[in-house]
This record gives sequence, C-alpha cells and structure tokens, in this order.
Amino acid sequence: DLEANRERIARGMDTLSQPLAVGHFLIAKRGQADMLLQMGRLVEAETLYREILERAAREFSPSHPSFHLYIEGMVKVLTQQGRLGDARALAEASLAQQIKQGFSPESRIITVTRRRLASIYVAQGNWPAAHTQYQAIQAALAKDANLRARLGRGDMDWALTLLRIGQPVAAEQMMGNLLADESRRFGEDDHELAETRGIYAMTLAANGKTDEALGMFRQAVPALLQAQREASEEEASTTSRRLVVILEAFLDLLYSLQ
Repeated sequence: DLEANRERIARGMDTLSQPLAVGHFLIAKRGQADMLLQMGRLVEAETLYREILERAAREFSPSHPSFHLYIEGMVKVLTQQGRLGDARALAEASLAQQIKQGFSPESRIITVTRRRLASIYVAQGNWPAAHTQYQAIQAALAKDANLRARLGRGDMDWALTLLRIGQPVAAEQMMGNLLADESRRFGEDDHELAETRGIYAMTLAANGKTDEALGMFRQAVPALLQAQREASEEEASTTSRRLVVILEAFLDLLYSLQ
C-alpha cells in the first residue's frame, strides 16, 4: 500500500504519513523474517533482514530506535547460523551506539539488545560477560514494572549463566517457572519444550535432586535427538549447541551415580 498511500497524500486525502506507512511495512516484513527464522530458513531470513535494514537506513536513519530493533533481529539470525563472532560484533556495536545516543538504561531496546548479547556470550562460554549483561537487565527490570512483566521471567541462557556462576537455586527457580509456562504452550514432542526440560534437569542435578533430574533428562533427550536428526543443515549449529550441553550434563550425572 506504500505507493497508494503516497498518492493519497499527494491528493490531500486523510491518510497515514508516509514514514508511518513505511514503519508498518517494515514491521510486517520483520514478522515475515522471524517466521522464516522459526521455520529454519535462515538464509531467507537473513536476506529479508538485510532488505529491512537498508530500507530503514534510507527512510529514517541508523540512529533511529527502530533501526536498532532490526539489528537485534539480524543478530538473532547470525546467532542461529552459528556466526557468533559476527553476531557479537554487531550486538556490541548496536549497544554502544544506543548508550552513546542517550537511550534510557530501562528502555526496551537496550534490554533486548543486552539479552541478545548475553546469549551470544553464553554460546561462547564467556560466563562473566554474560552475567554482567544479565545484571544490567535485572537492574532495568527492577525499575520498570511493564518491562518486568514482559521480560522478567528470564530464559534458558540466563539460567545457564546462573548455574555456571554458582547460583543453582536461582537457576532452578527460573527454569521451573519457564517449564510451567511452556508446558501449557507446547506439545509434548516440541523441541523448545525438550530444551527447557533438559536445562531444568541440569539445575535439578546441581541442587542434588538426582531422581527428579534423571526423570527430566529421560523425557528431554529423545525429543532433542529426534530434533537434531530432523534439523536442516542451516539449523544444525543451533540445535546441536544446546544438545551437547544437555547431553554432557546427563552423562556427568550418570557417571556420578556409579
């Protein structure tokens, strides 16, 4: 509708401003890119995000807040492709630019960018750097109830970080809440639910709840292995990374029992 909207403006008709119309167009295009990402069509998702970024830079500017949201989407694509160095460089540059531009520490875009950057650090095994980002996120959530309602439940990478820095009780609580939520949303064989169960099993094992941990591992691992077998070449790096972490923890637990 962009050309038709431009024509309505030229005729003096009551309609959206063209920048607002372009904004809606880019939001829709981002939704399409994210659906492709969920389907494992990573190259197509990357192509769409590149188009979105080029159009946003041309219509607005690289300093516009929405531009950083689109960068966050591109970072997500690069991370799922296993291009962690590229993803980290882009996320760090975006966060530095947001801080330089004076974005509020409690703004949604800074929080989302920090969360994405922390996940990259987790994938690289850089637990202190990940913890630093999560501490900043926690401080922002404490000051904004709306933000806390949307992002305060945490995620698997946050729980893994808590586990690695020696806070297994907090990690178990976070994963327990996530599992309760996702059990209502996903089917029993869903890959994401299986990952959540696997990480939750790790936290249970770390807190000495061996029987519960074994049961949860035995639920999670078959679904994770099946998802790995069915993953496309594009998806393989993402599905294998957490699978390896969960399998290593399962083997450690089994070894400790002998």
